[in-house]
Amino acid sequence: MKKQVLPQLRLVYNRKKTATKKGVKNPKLGTVQLSVTYESKRVFLPTGVRVYLGEWSGVAPSYVVNRIDAAQMNEHLRQVIDNTMSVITAAGENFNLSMLSDAPKHDDGLPATFLDFMRERIATKTMQETSRKQHMATLHHLQASGRVVYFHDLTRANIMRFDDYLHSLRNRYGEPYRQPSIHGIHKRVRIYVREAYMRGLISTDPYSQVKIPCGKSEGRKYLSDEDIERLRHTPIADAMLAKMRDVAVFQAFTGLAYSDLAKFDFRKAQLRGEHYYVEDVRQKTGERFQFLLLSPALDVLKRHDYTLPIVHLNTYNEYLHQLSKECKLSIDLTSHRLRHTFATYALNHNVPIEVVARILGHTKIATTQIYAKLLSSSVEDAMSKLDATIV
Repeated sequence: MKKQVLPQLRLVYNRKKTATKKGVKNPKLGTVQLSVTYESKRVFLPTGVRVYLGEWSGVAPSYVVNRIDAAQMNEHLRQVIDNTMSVITAAGENFNLSMLSDAPKHDDGLPATFLDFMRERIATKTMQETSRKQHMATLHHLQASGRVVYFHDLTRANIMRFDDYLHSLRNRYGEPYRQPSIHGIHKRVRIYVREAYMRGLISTDPYSQVKIPCGKSEGRKYLSDEDIERLRHTPIADAMLAKMRDVAVFQAFTGLAYSDLAKFDFRKAQLRGEHYYVEDVRQKTGERFQFLLLSPALDVLKRHDYTLPIVHLNTYNEYLHQLSKECKLSIDLTSHRLRHTFATYALNHNVPIEVVARILGHTKIATTQIYAKLLSSSVEDAMSKLDATIV
């Protein structure tokens, strides 16, 4: 019987001769590939490792040198070799090069790059679609920063560089990202970093060495009673802006989140006595909510034949930004601030907090209490009445 000849495995660095040293202008990383030769044929498999000239020795076990994450990268390369050998050994005499994937996986079938891992987990995790969009936006931020691609890029230094990148960003109004928003992005990235750590794809969690400040929240912003009146009654010449004003008024008097606003269907409303009641389930949380259609909201529906003129959320927020200027409001409107407005307006007009919680679809009163910011006039009025009772 002819003795089987095993495939020859060898790590190859910078095969296309494109790498440069780290300190030069426009430095370029060199790719490390796994060369597998069998029966006079050869394939090159990606390893997910890229380093500069001077950071590759090519000598086992310390292939990568002169880097703070060299040990982690060398361990990853050994894992790639071991995984490939496992495929070869399992195939035995039936082995051929086509059995080796063009994109080698880890032993549990996970992608070779962290970005692919994160993308795959976002697609398969159980979460509401609104949350999924937030997580995808976070992935795009991470990808755009250029600091993290592969698992070995998950270092404290790169997390801090990613943080610097987030601080350089501006929102659609040209304002820098606020710290609470930046903290939220890091919080979402850390979900997947932690999962990679728990799966053994990285040896340390870089966030355990980094403290990202939560930042100081500006508090929940909402329209005052005077703002609401200006929003409702300021003359607006532009037809489309006037339509969006109607949608804003409807949201301010129902407290609907945008996802629920977008799917609002008047045909589900029930007439009870002189009022219409709406019962539905929140798109984001699946919690039930109910409310009475107040007269300003019902007037909006009548003007639009009981069908709201819904646009994409980003477009809606752009119109709200215009409305803030047109109506000379004290805050810059967003869809979520209109939800805050309803909650605060209801609480300041003596609607019990338990009722407001039911309208907003909150399962915990503590969540509703975040909105319970009484206007100073309400505090003064309540204290005056209390003082009048004192003998």
